[in-house]
Amino acid sequence: MHDGVMVKVTEITPILSVSDVAASIRYYVEALGFRREFTWGDPATFGGVSRDGSDIMLCKDGQGSPGTWLTVWVDDVDEIFEEFTAAGADVRQPPIDLPWGVREMNVADLDGHRLRFSTPIDRHAPNVESPFGS
Repeated sequence: MHDGVMVKVTEITPILSVSDVAASIRYYVEALGFRREFTWGDPATFGGVSRDGSDIMLCKDGQGSPGTWLTVWVDDVDEIFEEFTAAGADVRQPPIDLPWGVREMNVADLDGHRLRFSTPIDRHAPNVESPFGS
């Protein structure tokens, strides 16, 4: 706290552990529509991708564990589902309305990380038995 004012958090950037940085960047770019921002090392052991101002960093065999789940808020989950399906993304759950007020889908990356793409909804959704797919 500085002069009674808390420091503002300006961004949170996840760092995901991956087995192959170059292959992961290729997947995020080709299947999920991200943009390659940078790589470090030869061969790359660290890198970053972004989409619409949101960043994800990728680290070879470090800084986390495979299987991390992230929520990515989008303005139209159905449209991004169509984009991902056409690009060959590993869709694990197509869009579904969930009782906590979101319409959501999820995809897996090459290392088993899950990205939940979500859009807020204002309609009631019933409970579902398996909301997160396979």
